[in-house]
Amino acid sequence: MDSSDSKIVYDYLGPIIIAVAINASLFGYCSIQYFQYLHSEGAGTYCDRLLVCYVCLVGGCHTAISWYMLWYYAVDNFGSPKHLEDTPWPYVTTRLFVVLVSCPIQQFFAWRVKILGTSKLLFVISSTLSISGAALIVVDTIMTLSSSESSRHMPDVDLTNVGLTIASACDLLIAFSLLYYLLKSRTGFKRTDNVILRLINTCVQTSLINAMVSSLDLAFFNAFKNANWCFIFAIPMGHVYTISLLALLTSRASLRERFGGITEINLPDTIASPFNVRQLFNNRIQPTEIRVAVEQRVELDDGTPCRRGAESPVKIKEMRKSGTSTPDAADEYDLRVVP
Repeated sequence: MDSSDSKIVYDYLGPIIIAVAINASLFGYCSIQYFQYLHSEGAGTYCDRLLVCYVCLVGGCHTAISWYMLWYYAVDNFGSPKHLEDTPWPYVTTRLFVVLVSCPIQQFFAWRVKILGTSKLLFVISSTLSISGAALIVVDTIMTLSSSESSRHMPDVDLTNVGLTIASACDLLIAFSLLYYLLKSRTGFKRTDNVILRLINTCVQTSLINAMVSSLDLAFFNAFKNANWCFIFAIPMGHVYTISLLALLTSRASLRERFGGITEINLPDTIASPFNVRQLFNNRIQPTEIRVAVEQRVELDDGTPCRRGAESPVKIKEMRKSGTSTPDAADEYDLRVVP
């Protein structure tokens, strides 16, 4: 193998092997999170569970297709470096599977922005960017697959570039909007701020990671146009979005269990006033009450036990002030409590 063939293997096959291995590992992690979420208490609404099932199904199909793509390059065309420059249909549909996962999840996070910030404009902008970027990738994939040569599908670089740019802008807008509104929602009350801090950590671990991975994919796509290094981020990106969704839903379920139903959905109502915050936590989290009965023995001055139900000196004084007759025993004797 000469130097040119070695470079082809290095630039085309190497990134795909790394990307498929990372994608398979993330799929295993997503599967664990998926079953944990479905078997957890308070697994969310029916729409949440339907979205989770959908993205996991698409992610599983993409994982199988990525392994087939690796088989095509490394096994079917073993020892033939010239075929490493082929672009079969699994290669072309990689970004299609990514947008099939990323677009619904971006809509989900855009709705979270609307709930937290009550801003319809941000939701409309984020939703429009998400749908536009996904539509460009879908159109590019269809146009590429409709070409005549089955092994030389060449995606349109300009359409792909614009689609990736719009998707990255959408992820960045959602990430920083969530972070801004969560930081703005702090109230100064320790318990409420703990909830907000948990949500901020979840935001950093989910939406910001999505934005970072999509930005890296865009940067590598433009920096290495004659190689497959961008696939290190493109192939596993669908599972990155899925992990971000499952992490948020799992965190929300744990917050409901720990803080009595407080999540980012009802957070704006919670922080409306300090009284509502305290009342909400007091109503939802009731301390354990233990009723203890203390029995006391009451004796008269001469040592005679007082009969059960005899009035106390305080009550006797009140009865005298009101003109009510008092028991004879209380008139003649003072009562004292013997521990």
